[in-house]
Amino acid sequence: MFHRVHVQLPITVELSPATSPVVVQGHSSDLSAGGLGAVIRSRLPARYKTGPVRVRIERGDEILSLRANFRYQTGSRYGFEFINIDAAEREAIRHLIETQKQRAADFAR
Repeated sequence: MFHRVHVQLPITVELSPATSPVVVQGHSSDLSAGGLGAVIRSRLPARYKTGPVRVRIERGDEILSLRANFRYQTGSRYGFEFINIDAAEREAIRHLIETQKQRAADFAR
């Protein structure tokens, strides 16, 4: 549905409830306006795979924090679909993708 771009950045997945959230670390494998692929070494508990999570994508001092639903798991690879994304968040995702594409192009030279 959305064009995915290979992006490797540190991520944090915060699992509800907000009163005592479970936080897991990983890194992104791809990113699109609709979602994120990630590699997470620790297994997410099954009870957290049914509700929304908060995914934080970190790039230097920039942190993009988005709500997402769990979509799939294959080994240590996870997929998340962004939910309730507003125009500013969509623009931030687009900017991050464009920046990463430019970095890749510069590196290839």
